[in-house]
Amino acid sequence: MQNGFLITTGMVVAGTFAFFYGLAGALTALLTHLRGFYWRDLHMFTTRQIASRVNTTALSMGVIALILFFAMTAMTTGMSICGAINSVTRQGIPYSASISAAPADDSADPIDLEAEVAKAGVDLSKVGRHASMRVALIESELRGDTSAYQRMSQLTGESVPKGYEHVVLCEAVGISDYNAVRGLLGLEPVSLEDGHYLTLCNMDNAKGFVNKALEEGFTLDVGGVTLSPARTTVIDDASAVLQDSAGGLTPGTYVVPDDVAKSIPTEYCTIINIMYKGSTEEGDAALKGLEATLASNLDGRVAMVGVQTATDVLADGTSTTGLISYMAIYIGFVLVIACAAILAIQQLSAASDASASYRTLSELGCSERLIFGSLRTQVAMAFVLPLIVGMAHSLCALGAINELVSVLGYSDMIGNMTLGLALFALVYGGYLALTYRMAHGIVRSAVRTTRRAL
Repeated sequence: MQNGFLITTGMVVAGTFAFFYGLAGALTALLTHLRGFYWRDLHMFTTRQIASRVNTTALSMGVIALILFFAMTAMTTGMSICGAINSVTRQGIPYSASISAAPADDSADPIDLEAEVAKAGVDLSKVGRHASMRVALIESELRGDTSAYQRMSQLTGESVPKGYEHVVLCEAVGISDYNAVRGLLGLEPVSLEDGHYLTLCNMDNAKGFVNKALEEGFTLDVGGVTLSPARTTVIDDASAVLQDSAGGLTPGTYVVPDDVAKSIPTEYCTIINIMYKGSTEEGDAALKGLEATLASNLDGRVAMVGVQTATDVLADGTSTTGLISYMAIYIGFVLVIACAAILAIQQLSAASDASASYRTLSELGCSERLIFGSLRTQVAMAFVLPLIVGMAHSLCALGAINELVSVLGYSDMIGNMTLGLALFALVYGGYLALTYRMAHGIVRSAVRTTRRAL
């Protein structure tokens, strides 16, 4: 992968410089064949001026195009990732708080988490409504030669979604525990007949794939019992999230009959989800210090114990997105301003050097409309050419980045990209307009000096 990245980067850099070095000759050759266009107004003069400037600044324009590519990609990617994190975080906190504990491998005794919480001095009935859930691991899924997604692919003929090739779906919950959580969220309970299962999945780019497998009758083997799907679509509402977490989204969890769930020997964890009775501040205060107390009381019996409040998860997500947004916007803006400033200096210097040429055109009787139209085209082309090349590179990169972000379960990058590009256009377009106004002043001074002399 690293070699492929280096080769691709080398090809992009080499292609960019080759484009600008060959552009002047190709542009001149093309326009000279369009005689009706080339000999009209000041098109010949404008073409020669643009070709001359591209020839002399090909190296710097190539560098600017590559920097613009990096700036656009950094801004849009950063804002898109922030959008993905925000979306995942919001979906990942359907409860006020979650308490979880996973038994240690060498612990034979089951953990009564509600009793342990009470022993730690927290009365859950006073904190709010709560529901417990036992999450078990399906051994056959853990040790199978092929994952559930791979078997779904074999059944349907559909490719496994990119980024999910090695996903293992092995978590299972009983229907009673699951319905208790649905009741906690204010959702209607679901029914499940013996010999069937339900699938929880709320990741946008995986739901369609799993639904196709369910339609085809994808079977599940749990402890020697073969289960078939109870419905042809996944459950993707808030109940698909088993506990508050920053990750939030799940590629798939099975809901199985209670007797099947109890027969699964391997317990993954016990979860207590809570909906506060009072204010968020009061609920968070009641659970403060609980994690440390549980860890101390259960030392040696658990591999993991945690207390996650929606407030903590949201705060962590906000700090992460804030940092990413700052870095993306800061880097993007600095690079855009640097490129625009370089182009502005080049164009103002070129306008000053060419003032004698504009003065000559005025002396020959060219109108100011034609002269300033030529200047406007030259300035615009100087800004637009590197932008087009940088944008072409960026669009290719963003396609790959979109696939990466979609693995998080968030498939809508368009809105965040649009905002990033709008900010980019505002800064870059502002410099273009300012540069033209300043160049216009230089040329106007030269032209009107000639008119006064005449």
